[in-house]
Amino acid sequence: MPTSTTLDRPASRTTRLASMVVALLVALAGLVAVAQPAAAAGATLTGRVVTTDGTPIDRMQVYINTGGGGQIQALTGTDGTYKLQGVPAGTVDVFVYDPYITYNDGPWKHLTQLTDGETRAVADFALALRDNSMFDVKLFGHVYDASGKPARGVAVMAKSTADNQTGGLAITDRNGLFLMYSSTGVFGAPPPAPGTYKLQYQDGFVANPIDPSFDPFDTFGYGLRYSGDQPTLARATTVTVDSGSHDVGAVTVTRNGGISGALTSTVPITNRTVTFYNSDGEQAAIVPNANPDGTYETVSLRPGTYYVRFSSSDGGGSKFIRAFWHDSASLADATPVVVKSGASTAGVSQVLSDQLTAYVTPTISGSPVVGATLTASPGSWSLNATTEFSYEWFAGGVHAGTGKTYKPVTADVGKALTVEVTAIALDKSGTETSTATTAVKRSSKVTASGSYSRSKKRLTLTVRVTVPGVTSPGGTVTVKEGTHTIKARVALRSGKAVITISKPRTGRKHYYRLSYSGSNTIAAATGSTSYYVPR
Repeated sequence: MPTSTTLDRPASRTTRLASMVVALLVALAGLVAVAQPAAAAGATLTGRVVTTDGTPIDRMQVYINTGGGGQIQALTGTDGTYKLQGVPAGTVDVFVYDPYITYNDGPWKHLTQLTDGETRAVADFALALRDNSMFDVKLFGHVYDASGKPARGVAVMAKSTADNQTGGLAITDRNGLFLMYSSTGVFGAPPPAPGTYKLQYQDGFVANPIDPSFDPFDTFGYGLRYSGDQPTLARATTVTVDSGSHDVGAVTVTRNGGISGALTSTVPITNRTVTFYNSDGEQAAIVPNANPDGTYETVSLRPGTYYVRFSSSDGGGSKFIRAFWHDSASLADATPVVVKSGASTAGVSQVLSDQLTAYVTPTISGSPVVGATLTASPGSWSLNATTEFSYEWFAGGVHAGTGKTYKPVTADVGKALTVEVTAIALDKSGTETSTATTAVKRSSKVTASGSYSRSKKRLTLTVRVTVPGVTSPGGTVTVKEGTHTIKARVALRSGKAVITISKPRTGRKHYYRLSYSGSNTIAAATGSTSYYVPR
């Protein structure tokens, strides 16, 4: 059941509508959710708004004037019901108004002797369709959504082809119909004077950023469209205002979508700005100041792909380093966000820092083997172009060297290596440690020699593994000829293994691949040998 909200708003419909249009013309790009106040003490009024034949009408505005320009108001739900809470005791008048200008205002309900804590049912408001025959309509047409249903609450503005000034404004009703009059300006806009125009269709009323709970229209508005059902003003067809009434046809609008998340920081932050770019890198929307807790939401994006930038103007714009989602320093590296019609993509969040931050952790390339060369990569940082990097290597957590490259030594055997990268850009710095390598091992080499016995028709291969500083390395060796395994996992004894090959083909050279398994402290190795077996 919809609940009511106490608002300090003028009583007159004209002022209300003018306020709505101001919100429209400001063209809000981002909307922020606001917590709702608790219901006030007083009476509670419930009821329904229906058509003359009893059909419920949703999103009708039901309100009472509380004096001093204040109002208590609520919207009807899909079943036509409403609830007004915190109604002052005494005598009140209850009014109903259709923000889509489809039904006439109903005769108000005069209620007497309300008491605090009382809940009273109000008789149904039964409303008739508005009679438009009295108006001098110059331009009219229809607006539909992508499913072919009427799009209500869409603002239609006539832009003069002479000076691009607004020369008329209308709002689509519940049937998607708009009527542009010549005799009276609508919502404070001038009536359309004789001339040629292009029509711009856009969402008429988006959620009120001061109190989004009281929104007579849908959370996700419609994207821009133009006369002739065109996507741009340049392509729009022209319409003429003269002494007649003209049907400008129908257009189809697509409901927008949104993006939400949070912008927080490693140290206190006061100013938060979230900017949205389309797939062409053009700015599409902006939330100029997110909520105090960092949460934000925009609901004005057309379906498509977007990139999100987070920034802050604290400290003259230089205190915090801006970032793109997700953890990227530039738009080119940013992660795209897909926005769907009528839905919000949540969880697009970022933490800003006043120091350098590694978005991609530093890495180490190369094999952690004694004597081999390892190379450090700094990763990707919140600033890259002007950033300088320094490197410190650690073996088992103990300082082992500096520089972009490092060669493990015997003392490092059995220890994992890491590199700590320090980034510096002007007055900002940061450090990040790479993931650890596997434990450092000694290098090894595997070789073989052969001898052939004609009498026994047997080739003997003696495989040797040499490891600097180790006299008798352990492990196994495997010998293959092509894809055929001759012997697999033969254990070393005193650093060698003897492998016998019976009846090798004679009169040809045989090529063998040697594989040494290595051990906990010795690196694996591969080698090759060949032997000509005589006839």
